Amino acid sequence: MTPNLDQYYATLGLQPGASPEAVKQAYRQLVKTWHPDRFPAAPDRQQQAEVKIKAINHAYDQLKDYRPIEATTAATTGDRHQQAAIYYQRGVEKARLELYQDALNDLSQAIFLNPNYVEAYRHRGLVYSILGRERKANADLVDALGNLLRSPRHWD
Repeated sequence: MTPNLDQYYATLGLQPGASPEAVKQAYRQLVKTWHPDRFPAAPDRQQQAEVKIKAINHAYDQLKDYRPIEATTAATTGDRHQQAAIYYQRGVEKARLELYQDALNDLSQAIFLNPNYVEAYRHRGLVYSILGRERKANADLVDALGNLLRSPRHWD
């Protein structure tokens, strides 16, 4: 579990890995409790509620479609490659949304699960480049090229 995801679960008062139903239920309850309109006569409480509701909404946005993936050592290579593909797709989507640190986390997990994942290295290199981390970007692009050249499909 990434630290950001743990923080989002904590914001909603949940344990990491809680079910999507639990996330939705906690979100709805917290919105009822902390909606700023509940405090029209108390400007200080209303301001506090605005800060809280922003954090609650952000946490829910991050978790509402999240499905935890258990990367166990007993997973078969096929399972690991399938999980890597899921993390890769999430990383690409997060990069598209300019959530670069979250994208790096997912792309790194994809590479951990499948160290030969050329596209994951390439995309992570792109994100590093966007963030101005050119050394890491270059290292990932070199790894992507090396994996591509070692791939039997490259020579067919």
